Amino acid sequence: MPGLQPVSGGPPPCSVCGRPAQGQCARCHAWLCADCARLVPGLSRPLAVCPACAAQPVPAGRRLLRWLLGPAAMLLLVVLLLVLLLRA
Repeated sequence: MPGLQPVSGGPPPCSVCGRPAQGQCARCHAWLCADCARLVPGLSRPLAVCPACAAQPVPAGRRLLRWLLGPAAMLLLVVLLLVLLLRA
């Protein structure tokens, strides 16, 4: 009979304790249960991460700085090239 196929098994096990997982770590995507997840501040909202990722420093500030400085440097380069071309 065509239609929905039954799915065997349940949620995947937690990567820390082995109980049924509720979701994934926001950084490394490991499956976690609600008891093993740690809430850490993100840029706009709290993130649920595994204990291993919670112990590591957050690299978001460097990524944000690179995202802001990259286009600014490109714009400065274009302006300098235009100034040099218009002087000649």
